Amino acid sequence: MRRRFGVGLALCAGVLCGWPGAAKSDEVGRTAPLVTVRPVDTGVALENPGMGWVFHHYDNSIAGYGAPLGPTYTGSEFPGLTVAYLRLAWSYLEPEEGRFRWSVVDTAAQRYINAGKRVAFRFTCYEGDPNTPNGRYATPEWVRKAGAKGTMLEKECWEPDYDDPVFLAKLERFLKAAGARYDGNPNVAFVDVGTLGIWGEGHPIARQYGVATVKRHIDIHRRCFPRTLLAAQDDFSTWFADGDLRKPGTTRAPMAFTLPDDAAGKQYDVFVGLWSPGDTTRPDARLAPAVGGPDRRVAVGRLTVAADGTPTFVPIRAQERTGGEYAVRVGGLSRAGRRRQIDATWDVRVTPPPAVTPFMHFDRDGKIAFSGWNMNCDTTSIQYARSVGCTLRDDSILVEPAPRAYFSDWLAKEFWPSAPVIIESGHYGYAKQIKAWGDGGEYLKAVEDYHASYVSIHADPHEFLAENGDLIRRMNLRIGYRLSLAEASWPETVASADGLEVSASWRNAGVAPCLPGGYPAYWLFGDKGQLLATLVDDATDVRALPVGPPGQAKDVSRARRFALPPDLPAGVYEVRVSVGDRDGTPRIALPLPGDDGRRRYRLGAITVTK
Repeated sequence: MRRRFGVGLALCAGVLCGWPGAAKSDEVGRTAPLVTVRPVDTGVALENPGMGWVFHHYDNSIAGYGAPLGPTYTGSEFPGLTVAYLRLAWSYLEPEEGRFRWSVVDTAAQRYINAGKRVAFRFTCYEGDPNTPNGRYATPEWVRKAGAKGTMLEKECWEPDYDDPVFLAKLERFLKAAGARYDGNPNVAFVDVGTLGIWGEGHPIARQYGVATVKRHIDIHRRCFPRTLLAAQDDFSTWFADGDLRKPGTTRAPMAFTLPDDAAGKQYDVFVGLWSPGDTTRPDARLAPAVGGPDRRVAVGRLTVAADGTPTFVPIRAQERTGGEYAVRVGGLSRAGRRRQIDATWDVRVTPPPAVTPFMHFDRDGKIAFSGWNMNCDTTSIQYARSVGCTLRDDSILVEPAPRAYFSDWLAKEFWPSAPVIIESGHYGYAKQIKAWGDGGEYLKAVEDYHASYVSIHADPHEFLAENGDLIRRMNLRIGYRLSLAEASWPETVASADGLEVSASWRNAGVAPCLPGGYPAYWLFGDKGQLLATLVDDATDVRALPVGPPGQAKDVSRARRFALPPDLPAGVYEVRVSVGDRDGTPRIALPLPGDDGRRRYRLGAITVTK
């Protein structure tokens, strides 16, 4: 057997034949030795459905990262790259009402599709950069001229009113045209709900909006792309809330912070307030609290950090008073991913300046040791997105140095068990410039904490690969799912009428479930490469394989007896394995040796007798 099918056996570790305790009784009381194989993970980067690296070919401009690479670039040299991301302003694609320029995306998309990749889209409505083509009017100017309301902001860039009925009607007509072209296309991995805020990231500039605005834009995308995976932005949870500090009334606006590295064993006095940047009419540009100190800060409690780094917060219950421009009440301390959060409710008693912003100081020895920031964390819109089948996208990874490298991993736990989570780093060059990149280890940590299936290449891919080869290799071992056959065994010899029993142990060494699902199949090939049997374990869906920390995923074992084809002649056959459709069609690449070029992997041999 080894001479005839030596390739399959030689490529697998731990081939055992007839080892003690691994025997099977046949009909006449004799024992049939087992062939047992334990393949070793080859470490290869996998290009599989629903996961992988996402290259920003168009990054808010047609001059983005893809254009300088020329018309022949397809990403084939980048290990694990599966998706080309096309993020463009609406005005590129519909410069005149009803006249579309789909060639802008189709030309680039076809290069990647021809190379076996997929594409993803974001259509944006506000860019805020007059130095890029279409940056002044990401929403086409003809929409404004048709009567849509909006604001001409600094740098002479126009941001639409995201609730304006004229804007919404024109937007939906555009998205319907895009959906008619791309919805349900197997070459499209996902589409972002990217029509809110600057760069489509979900943070408006001109004014604040409520949760209803997010729902409205999600629903428009759902109507236009009912068969395509949609991605909601994590910023929906922090920029869209039904409370508003920029008008009189009571608003819940919690304050978030991260502990400095040297905080263990220390105590801090905590102060909050409302700040109006650039306001020269108020001392320190701060609003006057009903209860507070001369510096217009309100003492709200004390933070104590234990030696093991665990913080506790004891609030001060200040007596309510009338007067002042605002009053504030704080509650308890909670944790959301990497950040901590102190609940705060603000009673704004005057019409505040448009740019009013909460602040939080942690004082030690009479000096500000570190600060917090407003993090509204109204997850209503994110919960709605999940309820209607959207996934989560966080495009704010490594836009600041650690420990503020990312914050929304706590939101991802609601998504990753059932949808492929997408994470995007800040521009690689900028991340290096502000010392947020370091050795890139925070990017790998984000993959773990978000259980990410898609990870961005927000850079020139050649530069990124050259400078981060080892990091990319380690990330490829964890991104998305990574199915591996830990062990398989079958009888060395079987009678065709008895069928074939295969015992197998599978594991998922990635961070996310194999959401596309799939079924193991075992194949018998003759000595001339002819296919003679396809045996599909259609009762075992690899989607159910559990995930775990690195090296700790649990194996799941299964034994299955297969009926062999009645016309299978006696002989010695090569055994191969694959994972794919119920009919056996291989779909999922495995990190196993012995690939036959069709995502079937050689395991060993078996003798079939009559």
